Amino acid sequence: MEAARHLDRVYADHDPSRPQDAVSSGLDAVRLPGTATAEAARWERATGLHARLSVLSKQITPAYNEWSRLNNVGARPEARAEVLTQLAVLHEESAALYEELTGAEPELADEHRDSAEQARRNSASNREHAELLVATAEAAPANTSSSEGTR
Repeated sequence: MEAARHLDRVYADHDPSRPQDAVSSGLDAVRLPGTATAEAARWERATGLHARLSVLSKQITPAYNEWSRLNNVGARPEARAEVLTQLAVLHEESAALYEELTGAEPELADEHRDSAEQARRNSASNREHAELLVATAEAAPANTSSSEGTR
C-alpha cells in the first residue's frame, strides 16, 4: 500500500490535473476494504498447507528408501506391500492438500491440480503394486504345495 501511495504522489507531481489517488484507487484493498484481511487469511491458509506438504514430503522419501532397501535384500512380499500401502496413503494425503491449495493459491491452481493428479497416480500405482505383491505371496504357497503333490 505504501508503494501505491508513493506512486500516487509521483504521478500527481508529474501531472497535477490527474486525481491524487490515480494508482491506489485501482487497488482492491482501497476499493474493497475487506480484501486485505481476506488475502492475509488466504496467505496464512496456503502457508499452513505448504507446511503440511513439507512434512509429508519428509515422510515419503524415507518410505521410498525403505521400500528400495526391502527390495534389495529380498524381503517378504508382504513387508514390501506394507511400505507401498503406506506410500499410497501419503500420496493420497498430498493430493488432498494440493487440491486445497488450488483454492488458497488460485494463481497457481493449474500447477496444484497437476501435482494433485500426479500424487493420485502415484498412490494408485503403489496400491496396485502392493496388491500384486500380496497376491503373489498368497499364490506362492499354493503353487509350492500343488507342485509337491504331483511329484
